[in-house]
Amino acid sequence: MPKINVIAAGDCFINRDLPKGTEFEQLARFFNQADVRFCNFESTLCDTTNTLFPAASSGGTWAQTHHRILDNLSALGINTLSLANNHIMDYSHAGLQMTTKHLVERGFKVAGAGNNLREAAAPTYLETQGGRVAMVAATTTFHDHNRAGEQTPDLSGRPGLNPLRVETVHQISADALAVLKQIAQSTDINAELAYAAQKGSLISDDPDQVFYFGDYDFQQGPESKSIHTLNAHDVERIFQSIDEAKSQSDLVMVSLHSHQMKLGDAHTPPEFLQHFARQCIERGAHIFLGHGPHHNRGMEVYQGCPIFYGLGNFIFHNLTVAKQPWEMYELLGLRHGNRVTDVLDRLDGNGSKGYKKHREYWTSFLPVCEFEHGKMTSLKIYPCDLGEGEHRHTLGTPRLSSSLASLEMFAQLSRQLGTELQFGEDHLTVSI
Repeated sequence: MPKINVIAAGDCFINRDLPKGTEFEQLARFFNQADVRFCNFESTLCDTTNTLFPAASSGGTWAQTHHRILDNLSALGINTLSLANNHIMDYSHAGLQMTTKHLVERGFKVAGAGNNLREAAAPTYLETQGGRVAMVAATTTFHDHNRAGEQTPDLSGRPGLNPLRVETVHQISADALAVLKQIAQSTDINAELAYAAQKGSLISDDPDQVFYFGDYDFQQGPESKSIHTLNAHDVERIFQSIDEAKSQSDLVMVSLHSHQMKLGDAHTPPEFLQHFARQCIERGAHIFLGHGPHHNRGMEVYQGCPIFYGLGNFIFHNLTVAKQPWEMYELLGLRHGNRVTDVLDRLDGNGSKGYKKHREYWTSFLPVCEFEHGKMTSLKIYPCDLGEGEHRHTLGTPRLSSSLASLEMFAQLSRQLGTELQFGEDHLTVSI
């Protein structure tokens, strides 16, 4: 069987044309050396006539752009996209359906969202000269109403994303728990729960072991920590999709969008994410593509397969959004007389805070993975620059970098995960 090459990029938050020139052409040549050219699409392709309604809540900034922007991704050679992320539902069900319509009509292979849960969880397939490639996509970061719904004998399913729910219980000392209970007794924070318990309608697996404090769950334990557990139904659904993909393709990719981090360190994946990624490989996936925190994270090679815990940013035009709903204006203390530029000024403090101020958002990396007979035979990591220090109307556009300095932290983070990287002239390599 011929070889299959995969190039993976991180979050694509695009809303303006990429400048065409030498750097763009160089990047396009780079992508087109591979069969699979992946990124996570973090926007919606809504029309410009304001006929679609913004959702009441968003993934942060409401992400919207015109479908003509896809010309840029096509020209780069991108062909495979994950839609499972915290922005795909920014313009509700109609926004998702219009986005999917434009992407599919343009020939992009997409996964992770759909008209119902079965569709959102289904693998997508890309035919290449080296074989058939499948991708399953999900996310742990979403508003609950963004989840796709399954069909029932009575009703059709609900459009949305493929969820991987993270259930969290905070373990604290007996003294700390007593304080929370005292607060709950003297306020109305648990009034609805108490009423449900009184009427016998409280739905809980074990209310005696878990103390509910508003929207948060606590339990007594010997040390203070947060315990994260993946929803068993979601895990099994994703594993079934991997099984299906494995039976119908030569190479299986799993994409997971996850903002969660370990102890406030965005560069470090939490234990549940590492455990899940390894389980995906054990189930039959050949490559795990993690993204979401907008930071580079390290990688590991597990059972001969690459696991990327954070691919960082690829295209990050978060400071040139053209429209925002009233909720964003209100959140920032703005009024009807203000404009989107005022929103952006508030968000980045005229460059003094937010994303623009921090270098880690504007350097990234692009891995090139080669597979033969389902086994990884080569892995090279190339540096990518998104224009650190530029004006916000030019910031966030990718180009290949000639400096390996930005990959030093990536190498260090990977070493902490047990993977040694070797520095070459213009890339890092991993011993296979």
